[in-house]
Amino acid sequence: QTLETLFFKPRHGMDFDLAALDAFTRFDVDGKGFLTRHQLKCAFLALFGTKPTKNQLEVFMTGHNGGEAEPCISWHQFRECVQALASMQDPNEHIRQVFKAFDKEACGFISRSTAHAAFSEAAPTVSWKVVDEVFDELDLDHDGRVSCQDFVTMMRFCLSR
Repeated sequence: QTLETLFFKPRHGMDFDLAALDAFTRFDVDGKGFLTRHQLKCAFLALFGTKPTKNQLEVFMTGHNGGEAEPCISWHQFRECVQALASMQDPNEHIRQVFKAFDKEACGFISRSTAHAAFSEAAPTVSWKVVDEVFDELDLDHDGRVSCQDFVTMMRFCLSR
């Protein structure tokens, strides 16, 4: 297993347009070419890893009904909205959120024992040997702790390959 497969969904290796199209088509279950409000929430979650805010939903759905009684959004409208949102996002924010999930004590670093506990809970089939190897790769300054900066640096490197 690689660092990418341990920490990230496949969408991170995809071109953003392909990932957006994949999210759209997965939740356009009736094949009409439009997403309802609920389907939009699901596609957004699949694409960004978080639920859209109420404000984002309102902006996305305003003026879009696709000829349906319930407000809907077409593929082209969806693509335009998510591209605009993606261009405004900090490219490291998702990585920092993954780091925070491991840093349960909010101390600003991940210790080896914290990494073991996190993997035991989230991915119990991953061996401690693999966890130790990943930890050693992430601990760039070899101080026995993985700082957020170490984590971001290594994840950006892995994603750029």
